[in-house]
Amino acid sequence: MNKIFISMLAMSLLLVGCVSGLLVAGEEKSYSFDNSNEIHEWRTPQQAPVKTLITKDEYNQVFEDYRIGVLTQKEASTKIKGVRTE
Repeated sequence: MNKIFISMLAMSLLLVGCVSGLLVAGEEKSYSFDNSNEIHEWRTPQQAPVKTLITKDEYNQVFEDYRIGVLTQKEASTKIKGVRTE
């Protein structure tokens, strides 16, 4: 009975020693989120551009102007991106 108690005590001390050794070894390292240890500057988010409200007829007129050659493809695209229809 005495030998079993001593061997269990020794095993538990060995286990505690191994676990604490692993924990201490893990504390030595410090990480940044990308492992570069650089200081990161956070930018403020940009606000989305405000869209202009136009009628469906005005919206269709942009395509018509492109079709007949009044507007280039880039000009028509820029106009369409900046608007919202009713």
